[in-house]
Amino acid sequence: MPTVTRCLRRREPLLDHGAFHMQNMSAGVGVSIGVSVLSRRHPRLLFWILIGSVAAFVPLAIWVTAGTIQQFEDSRSYAASRECASGEACYQNQTATVVRTTIRPDGYTSSREAIVTLQLAGTQADVRLDDKNAWSNAHVNAGETVQALVWRGRVIQVARGGATFRSVDFPSFDWSNVLVLVLAWTVTAIFAYMAFQTRRLVKQRETPMSQWSAAG
Repeated sequence: MPTVTRCLRRREPLLDHGAFHMQNMSAGVGVSIGVSVLSRRHPRLLFWILIGSVAAFVPLAIWVTAGTIQQFEDSRSYAASRECASGEACYQNQTATVVRTTIRPDGYTSSREAIVTLQLAGTQADVRLDDKNAWSNAHVNAGETVQALVWRGRVIQVARGGATFRSVDFPSFDWSNVLVLVLAWTVTAIFAYMAFQTRRLVKQRETPMSQWSAAG
């Protein structure tokens, strides 16, 4: 009996995984049936739903496109920059003093993020670090001296003892954004095509049969 109990416990995650896929398949079938019913009984309603979807996805696709282009241009500009005293086309290495480190929940990921407040060049700057765990494990205390990499007026990296800690503003290009960009425009195109086909269906139903015969 103990052996049978262990086998059942090992199969429980598999059953849950299968149930998850069954739920996804059921949801997809439900959506397909709903679209099919609307196209037959209420094509005009389906048309306006699709138009609303297009109107919602077009600004999203434009926003994703603009953000991806800006991120790509920033990464190229930083890669071509050099160190100098000041200017938009270069970066500066400045000595800074750690004022405090604030660990707080991140509203986007429900995790915790590290915000390091630095004193440099007579001003204070709050730096949101990309890897909060690395900074916490480094045990950097208030009052310690670090090196801040400043580019376009923002601290993009903090260095201490040979270790570097990038901020969320570091100009690096994430190629996964291209997939998001393609997906956004693909979904927009699908909705637009479905709206076009639905509009044709509405026009066909509104056309009298006599006109069909005359056209034939």
